Amino acid sequence: MKARTAGAAALALAGGYLALLVSTRRWHQHWGATDEEITRPLPGDDLIPNSKLDSTHAITIHAPADQVWPWLAQMGYEDRAGTYSYDLFERSAGRNLDQLDPAIPPLAAGGTMPFYPGAPMTVAVADPPHALVLWQVTAGGEAIDGSGPWGDDYVAWSWAFVLEPVDATTTRLLIRIRTGYQPAVRWAPYMWLLVEPAHFVMGRRQLFGLRERVEGTGREASLAGPVSDEDDGAGLRDALARQEVR
Repeated sequence: MKARTAGAAALALAGGYLALLVSTRRWHQHWGATDEEITRPLPGDDLIPNSKLDSTHAITIHAPADQVWPWLAQMGYEDRAGTYSYDLFERSAGRNLDQLDPAIPPLAAGGTMPFYPGAPMTVAVADPPHALVLWQVTAGGEAIDGSGPWGDDYVAWSWAFVLEPVDATTTRLLIRIRTGYQPAVRWAPYMWLLVEPAHFVMGRRQLFGLRERVEGTGREASLAGPVSDEDDGAGLRDALARQEVR
């Protein structure tokens, strides 16, 4: 009886989890982004032509793009700055700096960014202060050459950071992830049940981490002041409204 009750409870929890994921999928896949930002082509989209997972997150940062860029350019694990998400996680893989470190060489196109052992990310685009695009193709848990054949068992993904000036003191940061994989029967459940929700949790924290660092280093704030944690595009609308008034 106890085993039957526990089984029923487990099924109910699993069903509830699936229902939650399905009902909130658009929200957590595109947190903070406007409809126009979600559908607009961004640098790096072409790296994963048959993407099975697309996510665009966005936030408004009250600083010009050239003051946001150095934080992106020093990202990476091991001896780099981290990726500004949850401190406990970041420090388990390296560091999570809250200041700019001039000793860290900026990411450059054609180079790599340390990500996890055996699988660095390739820098596809480094266009300061506009766009940083990283990407990676893995097979058997290790990175492979993205320009060669990927085979029939792989995971490929791109990670784009796009800075768009709204006005002289405000920047819109868009982060887009596109993922492709084969075979679907193996990777789809993993992506849907684990990677997508984890990306939302970690990615949202990364957006806040970046904004906190940039705005906390004495950068000039916009007239609107800080936006709320639930940045659903209101910061962008406020900045555009101020431009119209001018």
